[in-house]
Amino acid sequence: MSEQPGQGDGGNGSTETPGRPNIPEPGARRAGPAWRPPSRGDGPTPPRPDDAAVARLGRRSLWLGLGATVISLFFFPAGLLLGIPALVIGIRARKAAKAGLTAAPGAVPGIVFGTIGLVLALMVLAMTIFIWPEQSDYTKCTDKANTQQDEKACKDAFVRSLEKKFNMPEGKLDDLEKFLPG
Repeated sequence: MSEQPGQGDGGNGSTETPGRPNIPEPGARRAGPAWRPPSRGDGPTPPRPDDAAVARLGRRSLWLGLGATVISLFFFPAGLLLGIPALVIGIRARKAAKAGLTAAPGAVPGIVFGTIGLVLALMVLAMTIFIWPEQSDYTKCTDKANTQQDEKACKDAFVRSLEKKFNMPEGKLDDLEKFLPG
């Protein structure tokens, strides 16, 4: 090896160049602590979420999601009120589980069932808004009906108005009359 400036080993496996920092050669070991990414300066790291608390959140999301799915079929406002919290709690449980490197049992199914319940509730709401004029006319008609023949005429008029609204052939919804009150 030559003894020219910048060409020597210096004993520490690095190459010194005037005006440049000490750069270690490839494969050379550095003395001192291992490299760490800089901290954000936010203070101490937040505590890990409790495994039991995360599991409770996951199960709560699951029960809310199942409730939203079932109740949406019968009473859509309750489906909306249960579906939204199922999604929020399920997503929070997944984030907490990811942060704490633990599992959140029931969180993903809770999110899925909550979404299904929410979609069902929104579909029922949309259908209710869509047939509101016909339903309103039917209700007014049955309020004025005095006899069973008047009630049957109201049912027939309601069924015919629905067939017209949905562009269905006449008589297609005749079985619907069985399910109408009155």
